[in-house]
Amino acid sequence: MQRGTTIIPKTAKKERLAENMNLFDFYLTQEEMEGIDALNKDKRFNDPGNYAEPAFKCFYPIYE
Repeated sequence: MQRGTTIIPKTAKKERLAENMNLFDFYLTQEEMEGIDALNKDKRFNDPGNYAEPAFKCFYPIYE
């Protein structure tokens, strides 16, 4: 949220939902933000092409 990225938390527990809603009760320092930004490796880990084709022997692109 602090960098303007939309987040979509998921939970099935009421307690965790309340925790997820309390995202405005803290802020990261500039140093912490830069540390997180430095973790970027320009890789996408949820691309169906990485697992669907080998698993099912077919691939249906979702981004055309």
